[in-house]
Amino acid sequence: MTLFEMLPIFKALADETRLQILTMLENGKMCACRINDQFDCSQPTISYHMRLLTEAGLVTATREGALVCYELTSCAYKALRDFANAIEREEAV
Repeated sequence: MTLFEMLPIFKALADETRLQILTMLENGKMCACRINDQFDCSQPTISYHMRLLTEAGLVTATREGALVCYELTSCAYKALRDFANAIEREEAV
C-alpha cells in the first residue's frame, strides 16, 4: 500500500472521536446505537465518523435487521503497522 493510498486512513485517524470509536471496537462488534450512546454528539455526526472509518477500510459495516453493526478490519491495521515499522527502520539507520 502506497503512502497516497493510505491518506484516507490517516484522515480517519486524525480525530479523537474516531480514535475512541476504534478503541471501543477492539472489544468486538458494536451496533451504531451503542456507539452513539457513548458520545455527546448527534447521530448524524457519529454516522459521519463511521463513514470515514469505513471508507478508510478500518471498520466494516453490516446490517443485522434494523441495526447497523461495525467491527474492526485487520488489513488496514496491518498496513499501518507495516508503515510504522518502515519508519522505525529508517530512523534506526
